[in-house]
Formats: sequence, C-alpha cells, structure tokens
Amino acid sequence: MSWELRRPASDAEGPVQVAGSPGSSKRCRGFKVGALALGLCLSAGAAYAYFTSSGSGSGQASVGSPVVITVNATSGTPDLVPGGTGAVYFTLTNTNDFGVVADSVMSASVVSNDTADCPSANISIVPSLPYAVSPALSVSANSISGTESIAGFVELSSSAPTGCQGVTFTVTLVLSGNST
Repeated sequence: MSWELRRPASDAEGPVQVAGSPGSSKRCRGFKVGALALGLCLSAGAAYAYFTSSGSGSGQASVGSPVVITVNATSGTPDLVPGGTGAVYFTLTNTNDFGVVADSVMSASVVSNDTADCPSANISIVPSLPYAVSPALSVSANSISGTESIAGFVELSSSAPTGCQGVTFTVTLVLSGNST
C-alpha cells in the first residue's frame, strides 16, 4: 500500500494530511478492515495450529509373566462302566491378576491307581488331541473355579477285569487358553 501526502485545498500552507485520514474515510475504513481481517486470520491460524499440533516421543511399558493355571483333580459322578465313556472332573486355580479361559486340551494321560487289579491299559483318552473344549472353561482372577468337567473324555475297555470296580483313575491334563 502506498501513502500520498497532500495539503488541504483551502489552506496551501496548512498542515499535511495523510490520504485516508479522517478527511477521506473510505480509504481509512479499508485499511482498518484489512488490518482487522489480517488480525483475525493470524488469530485463526494460531488457534488452528494449537488444536492440530502433534509431536512424538518415546515411552516405556513392560509385561509381566503369566502364572501357570493349576488343574486340580476332583471327584464327580461315577459314570465309567466297561465299554463306556466317562467324564473327567477338576477345578482350576488361577493366581494371575486377570481371568483365564481354557478352550482346548493340548495333551492328556490317564493311569490306574490300582495297577495290580486294574492295569492302566484298560483306560484310554477318547478324543483326539488337541481337543477343543466347548463350552470353554473360565476362571476369574486370583480364584478357584467351581468343579469343571469334560464329558466322555475317558473310556474303560469292554474287557476290563472286575478288579477295575471302584478304582480311581488319575487323568493329567494340559490345557491351553487365553487371558480375559
């Protein structure tokens, strides 16, 4: 923008006025409006920069180690007969600070507690392993589950001797799952 210095026409010797001063208000208003618009643009730009700013940096996090869930044998309804299948009964002990859901049996073994009268060869695991447990077994953080069972998990041979009557079989399970 350029400025022009003029003398008032009525007084050739009077004070010098700047064009756009109160004597010519159109030009002055344009300047004031332009200055106001520029000020608003700068303010809006600063506000935009404030609300859209970004940055980067680094931080740290660590993950604790989960504790193994313990499978504890329990007694259930005696449902194992020669040539039939039976359930396996147990509880889960979770000492983690988070809940756990077990959804598969990865490995299992079964032995007779009286191998003289009922050899372990008379009892076997029925499903192929790994075996998907449905519904999944869940246990809350720092707690012991209620009695859990997997129906039809073991089978007693149809040729099992009478010495197998009343015998307890120990089933060892390795379960797999996730935290909740």
